[in-house]
Amino acid sequence: MNNKILSFLSVTILLLFVATIKSNAQQPKTNSYQSLLQLCKELRLLERTSLPNGVPDYRSQTIIKTQQTLLQYKNRLQKIDTTGWAVEKKVDYVLLHAEMNALDYNCRILKPWVRDPAFYAIVFNEQSDTPDHEGHTSFAAVELWNYHFPLSADGVKKLTAQLKIIPPLYEQP
Repeated sequence: MNNKILSFLSVTILLLFVATIKSNAQQPKTNSYQSLLQLCKELRLLERTSLPNGVPDYRSQTIIKTQQTLLQYKNRLQKIDTTGWAVEKKVDYVLLHAEMNALDYNCRILKPWVRDPAFYAIVFNEQSDTPDHEGHTSFAAVELWNYHFPLSADGVKKLTAQLKIIPPLYEQP
């Protein structure tokens, strides 16, 4: 990436950061647990960013947008006042904060879509002994072990749709 583009991206992110801080300073605090749940749902959607054809989107411009949106989500989380909440609801707050930090770390530091070829190994014949496989994987994993062979007509449709995303996933810049 040349210096002009890097400088432009840095200035853009800085301006968005300042604008987010200003808008958050004007937003009142909320103590609604419902606000926390809504933010959690939005974070799940943000993590699973995909192109219109359902292909996971790991392009650099998408990761930058994800980071910008994540910054807004973190600011919204800070506006939630947990005073008077039951312990289990406060735990949910802390867990959501930890998930946001993990996504931020993934986008800024780990970047498995850039540095780890195993990230793109998405067809799995056997069930993993860990909940989400060993290491990082795309959210478009094809779990063949979940299918019953020979496949029914619905099974063929579902597996075909899952396999069709592989070429465009590998073609991303």
